[in-house]
Amino acid sequence: MFDPSPHTPPLPISPEVPPRLLSMLNEAALALMVSIGHRTGLLDTLASMPPSTIEEIALRAGLQEGPVRDWLGALTAGGIVQYLSSENLYLLSPGYAAHLSRQGGADNLAPWAQLLSALGELEEDFLRSFRFGCGVAFGRYEKVQEILDQQREAAVARSLISDIIPTHPRLGEVLLGGAQVLALSSGRGGALRQVAKAFPGSRFYGYDISDSVTTAARKAAQLSGLGNLFFVTGEVPESREARCFDLVMALQGLQNLTQPKAALAAVQQVLDVEGLLLLWNSPVSNRLEENLAHPAAPWHYTLSCLYRRGVATGLGQDDPESFQGREDVHAALVEMGFTSIGKDPRHGSPSDRWTLWHKASVAKGMRRN
Repeated sequence: MFDPSPHTPPLPISPEVPPRLLSMLNEAALALMVSIGHRTGLLDTLASMPPSTIEEIALRAGLQEGPVRDWLGALTAGGIVQYLSSENLYLLSPGYAAHLSRQGGADNLAPWAQLLSALGELEEDFLRSFRFGCGVAFGRYEKVQEILDQQREAAVARSLISDIIPTHPRLGEVLLGGAQVLALSSGRGGALRQVAKAFPGSRFYGYDISDSVTTAARKAAQLSGLGNLFFVTGEVPESREARCFDLVMALQGLQNLTQPKAALAAVQQVLDVEGLLLLWNSPVSNRLEENLAHPAAPWHYTLSCLYRRGVATGLGQDDPESFQGREDVHAALVEMGFTSIGKDPRHGSPSDRWTLWHKASVAKGMRRN
């Protein structure tokens, strides 16, 4: 515990710091209110209503007026809700509905706010990890994992169908030709369900380390009536039959795997000679100075510290420093004999970047029997 000496000289005071910290606390409070608004349906209610009174909003949402009044006060003070004082009416500020309500689909950012409270519930675990290096048990992240899976799947599903597959002709050819497809970090299977439905001639095998997540994915696949979609608990296939997959998709990149180097070695083994590796490529660098201008840099480092590193240490992962940024991933792929054959050319979407790779070190004349 830090114990300042009585002889410590006075610290310099900067007039800019207190307002900055107060703004930070206000934004954190708003994020918590956004999370509550998402989970209670208040944000969806506001997005679907004309200017309305507190009583009308609470009634439509099926909630109590008292907390709704305070919730509206917080969001009004934060500029997210507008208040017409002459008539005591509230409405969602223009432009926010698409990004804070379920009407916005994959553009809805409100669910991400849930991560703050979900991570906050694990603060005591994080303190022990900081002090003793013991990591956090993977089971403790169930709520965090659920939120991350839901949000990532929405973005991945949209990218795969509308952008990534049409961008790479070889990818479409493989899927139309009846491919065996391995998906790493498949989560609850939302993205894979869409791809399996679009390419019924191919067979898809989703792998995820969480048993509860995999169980949910299986149930959803059964309800969808998809006979070409299967889910297995695990990071990679245990059976390493050589060259048994035509396509491997790392849906959340390699950085989020618990054993990225071992997983990449497994991919090299199970991928067909002319098979493809589709990889989500994180825009984050392993050099801090290159990330400072990124708008989500604090968010990235927070998740890296409290989620990825916590899971890594708790599960005995490879050195968490070994796959910090895009440079590390690229170097590991090249070292294992992969060559990039295409990159998503879109601009203005830094969180959705994909690269397509093949095994360059193997003679093209060799094929799987």
